[in-house]
Amino acid sequence: MTEQDIKFLEDNRNVYSRFKAVDYLKGFDFQTAARIMRENFRPGYQLDENNPGAGLNLVKDLYTFYERLQQQESEEKVILTMPAS
Repeated sequence: MTEQDIKFLEDNRNVYSRFKAVDYLKGFDFQTAARIMRENFRPGYQLDENNPGAGLNLVKDLYTFYERLQQQESEEKVILTMPAS
């Protein structure tokens, strides 16, 4: 293996690490996640089961929306519990 090949592999190790992370999604219920996305955040959302990256994007996007919702609800609770001036 050439030095150039080794450099390429080392420079792109992060891609491999992300690729391996896909295994951690085994058993994840993508259909339920897609339904939650569709019903709560993106009406009409459909999971493209022919696109290998779609599942990863779904998880990322769904949890981004969910975390924003949690933050928004938390901020609303703080506003509601603050004493009136």
